[in-house]
Amino acid sequence: MTVESSSPPKTMRTPLAQVRYLGASHSGTSDFWRQRVTAVAMTLLIVPVIVVVMMLLGRNQAGAAHVMANNFFSTAVALAAIYAILKLSSGV
Repeated sequence: MTVESSSPPKTMRTPLAQVRYLGASHSGTSDFWRQRVTAVAMTLLIVPVIVVVMMLLGRNQAGAAHVMANNFFSTAVALAAIYAILKLSSGV
């Protein structure tokens, strides 16, 4: 039996060009920036959560369930309206 050594595919790129922007872990800076963008998004999204929790502090369980159901219903209607507007504007 012969064992064939597998060589890397031939490319015109220089070794420096092949590893540029990959960093030490070879995952590149895209993971770094993706993490930063999601961190900012989560920071912005935590503000409405804090507002809703503060609105629910003085209420009993039935009142809290009513306010949360109202928020979810409003969100569902808004998403349906946005979908309808996009669907109509696309001409499909």
